Amino acid sequence: MGRHSTAGLRIDDPRVSRQHLRLLVVGGSWVAEDAGSSYGVYVNGQRLDRFAIVEETTVRLGDPELGPWLRLTPLDGTPAPGASGLPAGAEGATVRIGRGSANDFVLDDLLVSRHHAELRRLPDGRHTLVDLGSFNGTFVNGRQIDEVVLTEGDLVGIGRSQLRLTGSRLELQAEEGAVALAAAGISVETRAGSLLVDDVGFAVDEGTLLAVVGPSGAGKSTLLGALSGLKQAARGSVYFGGHDLYADYDALRQRIGYVPQDDVVHAGLTVAQSLEYAAELRFPPDVTAAERRARVEEVLEELDLAARRDLPVRRLSGGQRKRVSVALELLTRPALLFLDEPTSGLDPGLERSLMQLLRRLADAGRTVVVVTHSVESLALCDRVLFLAPGGRTAFFGPPQLALAYFDRADYQGVFQSLSGGDPREWRERFSAHELGRRYLDEPLTGYTAGSRRPAAVGSPPGRLSWWRQLWMLTRRYGRVLASDRGNLVMLGLSAPVLGLIALWRLPGSELSPPPLPEIRLVSQASLVLFVLMLSLTLLGLTNAIREIVKEQPLFRRERAIGLSIPAYVLSKLLVLSAIVTLQAAVAVPIAVAAQNGPRDAVLLGWPLGELIVAGAATGIAAVALGLLVSSLSSSVNVAVAVLPALLTIQLLLGSGGVFPSAEEKPVLRELSYASSLTWGFGAGASTSELNRLQAIDAIGRKLPTIDLSKPEKLVEVLGEENRGERLWNHEPGAWLRNLAALGAITLVCLVLAGFALRRFDPV
Repeated sequence: MGRHSTAGLRIDDPRVSRQHLRLLVVGGSWVAEDAGSSYGVYVNGQRLDRFAIVEETTVRLGDPELGPWLRLTPLDGTPAPGASGLPAGAEGATVRIGRGSANDFVLDDLLVSRHHAELRRLPDGRHTLVDLGSFNGTFVNGRQIDEVVLTEGDLVGIGRSQLRLTGSRLELQAEEGAVALAAAGISVETRAGSLLVDDVGFAVDEGTLLAVVGPSGAGKSTLLGALSGLKQAARGSVYFGGHDLYADYDALRQRIGYVPQDDVVHAGLTVAQSLEYAAELRFPPDVTAAERRARVEEVLEELDLAARRDLPVRRLSGGQRKRVSVALELLTRPALLFLDEPTSGLDPGLERSLMQLLRRLADAGRTVVVVTHSVESLALCDRVLFLAPGGRTAFFGPPQLALAYFDRADYQGVFQSLSGGDPREWRERFSAHELGRRYLDEPLTGYTAGSRRPAAVGSPPGRLSWWRQLWMLTRRYGRVLASDRGNLVMLGLSAPVLGLIALWRLPGSELSPPPLPEIRLVSQASLVLFVLMLSLTLLGLTNAIREIVKEQPLFRRERAIGLSIPAYVLSKLLVLSAIVTLQAAVAVPIAVAAQNGPRDAVLLGWPLGELIVAGAATGIAAVALGLLVSSLSSSVNVAVAVLPALLTIQLLLGSGGVFPSAEEKPVLRELSYASSLTWGFGAGASTSELNRLQAIDAIGRKLPTIDLSKPEKLVEVLGEENRGERLWNHEPGAWLRNLAALGAITLVCLVLAGFALRRFDPV
């Protein structure tokens, strides 16, 4: 039901969202569910997200008093609530659970797989729950299961729904009135033992907007990481809907959204494209593209972004970009939403607009926790938590009471007070105050602060297979690069420009032997090949060295929801390899146009093609090295600053073909094997018959000077067989060995990049 023309029941009223209310059959019972509306669904003045239709019920849409109303009446014979469960009969009866309409127990939730789980009755009357290979997993009492025998009262988690076994029935559990979020004794410290957050606790009801404020160094972002479970505290406990968040994190993480301080969207994609790719990563593979697009449209409508769906993110204002980051999290309908400094860098008008959006999200039933430096919109919040330096609680309660408590005329004065004095005194003062007892101690009664070793937080249990992620990430990355026209022009021009410079500056006819009866006393073929492969190395490095580090905020967030590191790194390599291969196909023919060679191919039957393959392989190895450096860098500036050093190292280690005496120095020859330039040069030398072209040069290298009074040494050198460098031999084995070495270097760099990125895993 809603305002959209495709709704089953269309209600044309400005207070009604395009998709406002759904009626579902859940296990044989009628259930009404808010479809992500902006202004809510109300029964008896109370805003509800989901409720059973047991008797005649009047529902208002968009406003508890003035909104359009519906009277929903179950027909005679409609099963009572809780009638869902095993059909009557003998052993072996089965209840199928999933998103598809053919299931016995239908959960209309895109986080639920089409065929998610089965409840089977055993001969002894007990029931076993079997996961059917679901995407997001099936949980019993907070633990993911493949198959388990249920006992009376066990709580089953599937998607966002909680079901409880009662007798022979599965009953949908409502958690209305439960404390949405409670923290008890949260303490976080550095490895050196310094406290960042010290014994922080509070409790808020569902639908609360909580602001966490305080001066710099107060541990606000650190506290947010502990509350969300991304960086679990070593001491203290977090409870969400009555469940221990740390103990049951795998089961609860799907109901939590987290918006980091930095934007987590690609500036080149449109708003709709950003959400569609995010939905593809978050939802099960059996969710169709049409279902994903429908959910994207709902979120765009909810956040007032529908009119900007086709605009590139780079053309949005700062506040609108932050809305897009929020929209990514709302795709999965989280009940708990955390935001870290969402108003940072926004002007007062945009800051106010964003805080009003968070107010609406809280009014829709979500619990919203926002870390902010801004105090202009604190009146919109239900609760405010002031932290003193060192992460100590200075105040918690309604924002209207904060100024009187601190005895200040404005919030700026509160910040001045918190920045001075002993932070421990602030905590002790509030604990002894009547406000501390009313708003802090009493709501926390019954919640204990556990002391535990934080559980390792890995990827969600049901992420997309890595090859599906690879396909999505490759398409997204290709579209991101294509959206930056300036960068495309640079990528397109760099190869021909380098090729033309090489054509202009390098001597000609060096990759072919001189016509008989001429001989070439000094060959510069090695210089031609060296410059050619160095150019492809430069292109590969510059293409890749910024591509991971500039996406760190996005990578961190997507890694927390199940991004595969191999798929991520490989998607970069595939796209950039295609680019550097095209660049090699352009640069190499231009650079060797005046070389009259090479004349004979080693393996492919096309000598120029072999040089292009060798150049492309050299560039791809450089791409992998660039991705490794990018994954290790802390910022784009650091990565770019390392580029000259990388090129210098490649030049020094890979210059043995041009300066043979350099490889005679201790250890330098062994180190040269680690340079992709060495092997790229070797592949080009094999195709170009460099050993033959430099046959006379080899004599000069062995005997740089001649003592005319003692010609015996010259005769001895002329009599030796000059085999040249084995890896440069004009034979298939030598050419393939060089390419294999380039492949090995590429693989090693990719593996190391993957290990480097693991430091961003949630812990």
